[in-house]
Amino acid sequence: MSNRQQRKIIQLPEDVLSKVRLGIIEDRKVKVTGLGIFETRKVKARRGRNPRTGEEIEIPGYVKVRFKATASLKKLV
Repeated sequence: MSNRQQRKIIQLPEDVLSKVRLGIIEDRKVKVTGLGIFETRKVKARRGRNPRTGEEIEIPGYVKVRFKATASLKKLV
């Protein structure tokens, strides 16, 4: 295997992840056939408690990325 081929193989996963990142930012949902679905979800702000002091605190809302594997991937694992 030549150095050029090796570099292409190493670059491939980074290219795929880059496309997934862009898709999530733009469309909020990316489906990768045979792998699963990446999507964003909003988490609402909520009240929480500091475990050390017991003081109530406000936990701000945020957006998180969720991954749901396809049935075929689950079967392999």
